[in-house]
Amino acid sequence: MLMTAIVALPAVPGCAATARNDASSSRVVAKMEKPVNLGSRATRVTLKGESLSTRLATLTRGRRLFLVIGGLRADHDPGIGFEVYLDLPDGGSPVALHHAGSINYYNAVIGRTGQPDAYFSFDITDVARALRGRGLLRNATTLTIVPSDGALEGKPVVGRIEIVEQ
Repeated sequence: MLMTAIVALPAVPGCAATARNDASSSRVVAKMEKPVNLGSRATRVTLKGESLSTRLATLTRGRRLFLVIGGLRADHDPGIGFEVYLDLPDGGSPVALHHAGSINYYNAVIGRTGQPDAYFSFDITDVARALRGRGLLRNATTLTIVPSDGALEGKPVVGRIEIVEQ
């Protein structure tokens, strides 16, 4: 599974090529409506937008789907990481087939320090295709964020979740 932690750079003012490339090369397929607080138990987030099954049916060669998670902040370091699962069944245990990636708060805004524009990006195309092939994709895409073992601290928040086609 490909995982990338990237810091977004602002567009260069007056650079038409940058604006044109950004607008034509990526498109938000689904996104979270409001920030979500993470707790010591699994947190389920329903994304609003196009169904992944529909999007996969028309995805052209060379295009991929990316799960983008950002806007991470906490009062202080949560002390643990989190696993992210795509369309995990209700009451289901986390399984590798649904695993989309792992996040941590290393570059998050902790108190007043950190990088507010840092985010994680995961290529979920193959995971989504495998789930679709087994009839396991939901009409409304859900993500389940599961804390790793350990004591959760710091009141972690996720401010942005999107699925982007590129």
